[in-house]
Amino acid sequence: MKTELIEELLHLWEPIYPFLADFLLKLFGRERGDFLEFGPFCGGVTKRLLGRKGFKVALLAQREIWPILKDYLEGTGKFLGFHWEEKGLPFWDSSFDLIFCRGAFFFLDE
Repeated sequence: MKTELIEELLHLWEPIYPFLADFLLKLFGRERGDFLEFGPFCGGVTKRLLGRKGFKVALLAQREIWPILKDYLEGTGKFLGFHWEEKGLPFWDSSFDLIFCRGAFFFLDE
């Protein structure tokens, strides 16, 4: 995965992320919760939810894109960060109330 592409996509989708975050919260229907975003193009919704009252935000991403995500999210608020590991997820089951996967649709098969 080319990191330059990830950075370009984050900025390209920047105008859409506020609407996407609001849409997810409307579907969620609650005023508080623990949120996790992951996927090959994650970060934009995390950025929009950081600092929202009542939400704890986490991000799960591949180790190689962390420098881009740190720059992109700098100054927007505190979040939990996890690296994607091949051996499984680095947190307990049922750790989050709302999980959003950004950009994985194209990588899924039957």
